[in-house]
Amino acid sequence: MSTDTLNFLPIEKITSGVGALREVSEKFAGSRVCLVTSRSLHRNLAGSGEFEALTTHAGAVDTVFAQAHVPADLVEELAASLQATTPDYILGIGGGSVFDLIKAALAQVSDAGRRRPSFVAVPTTLSGAEFAHFYGVTVTEDGTTRKKSFVRSDVVANEIVLDGEWARHTPDQLWVSTGLKALDHAVEAFIATGPNVFLEELLLGGIRRMSAALRQEASEPSVDNRQRALVAAWHCYPFPASMTLGLSHRIGHALGGRFHVSHGLTSGVALPAVMDAVHRSGAVDLSRIAQALAGGGDPGSQQAGALMRALVSDLGLPTTLTQLGLEGSDVDILAEEVAREFPDSLAVLGPEESAASRRERLQQLLVSVQ
Repeated sequence: MSTDTLNFLPIEKITSGVGALREVSEKFAGSRVCLVTSRSLHRNLAGSGEFEALTTHAGAVDTVFAQAHVPADLVEELAASLQATTPDYILGIGGGSVFDLIKAALAQVSDAGRRRPSFVAVPTTLSGAEFAHFYGVTVTEDGTTRKKSFVRSDVVANEIVLDGEWARHTPDQLWVSTGLKALDHAVEAFIATGPNVFLEELLLGGIRRMSAALRQEASEPSVDNRQRALVAAWHCYPFPASMTLGLSHRIGHALGGRFHVSHGLTSGVALPAVMDAVHRSGAVDLSRIAQALAGGGDPGSQQAGALMRALVSDLGLPTTLTQLGLEGSDVDILAEEVAREFPDSLAVLGPEESAASRRERLQQLLVSVQ
């Protein structure tokens, strides 16, 4: 009998429910809080008093605004501020850029031998960065801008709050595109992690719940539906330390760092193409994923990529690299960067093939969605 293993991260608590953040915020009384969020969310709530209500009894509040793709200089600024002001809590409200910024800054604080504040993460998107020990920072080296990935378990959130009340402010396109990112987590983990009965069932349930929630959001948006989607995103990414992410994510990292495309949109283009390639290579049977996406029946492994592509299209999101703004030689640049930076991710294109052959298949895959 095979043995299944799950590795846990030091996340102490996950609280879920509409209005949950109001209860959690009571712990901030008399404490210094560093609030990290996006300018757009802060601007949208200006005058509503919602941010102020969270920290009304705090001793002091410092506010920092995240930027897309987490530029390295902003990380250094936040790390310096945390060391200078020594807050008790760092409260992140937003999506992947907010949480990656916090994790990157906490890594610098820890490396400096300083006490790190307690990290409370409140996601307003479905990207799942709040659950992970991965983060990315955009750096410029030798005149080239690219996204560098890091892995550190000591920077994860102490507490995660899934509150659909805060997610209601997220623009529709951002919401559904990050939902595709959540599906990307689940599908790629299913493909790459290997047999693990418990994990597979969670992932398939996450795929089923997320695809249903995204379709329902398009027709009947509601706070309750956003709450269900937040929980589905958790199920799509339940044990990051036990999950391997693959080629679609690596293409997404290259598209984000080099071409400044948001990760949810990259998943909509890359993931269906990778699923098609995995089926053709015979590396993994995708029939159970196809079934989860279809909500039942037996569509077969060969339909998995098509079902994902149909979902992307039905949500009104881009399905080609051209729609993401790439043109001409950009595809060659993208292929070269993915092959150079993430060669192991190409294994799904042909487990028995040479590196050169896999590189050629990558080029073909990208051309197919150009």
